[in-house]
Amino acid sequence: MTTHASPIALDFEEGIDRKTLRRLRDRFLVVNCQRWERAHSSLTYRQQVVLEILPLAFHTNHPALPGYLDAGCLMA
Repeated sequence: MTTHASPIALDFEEGIDRKTLRRLRDRFLVVNCQRWERAHSSLTYRQQVVLEILPLAFHTNHPALPGYLDAGCLMA
């Protein structure tokens, strides 16, 4: 499962071109997917369900949830 990709040489003075940026993004997505699968496989079913709904919980602003911000707070 381990793949050794060649290092990506970055020159920040000239900026990062689209091809290099895409390679960085693709490599990140592969590593992130592997981390997700490894974490997911080591959990019980109920823990897996909680892990899967975390993104929804972090992006939901509801009065019944801790950390709720009403419209007045959002404008400030």
